Amino acid sequence: MLLPEPASDPLPPEAAEWRIAFGTLRPRSPPFRYVSATAWANIHEDCTDFIERFGAEAGRLG
Repeated sequence: MLLPEPASDPLPPEAAEWRIAFGTLRPRSPPFRYVSATAWANIHEDCTDFIERFGAEAGRLG
């Protein structure tokens, strides 16, 4: 039985790098002491969503 080809990444390489780099940040551990855990979780979710939804366009626009 042949396995299907893995789906290619819909993001261009530049935006895929942003996703990987941002993905190293933990959503439950704020990188700054002046940001609350709740605020950071929201920021992390919003940034992840932005990269997924608009990463290709953002990369194209520079």
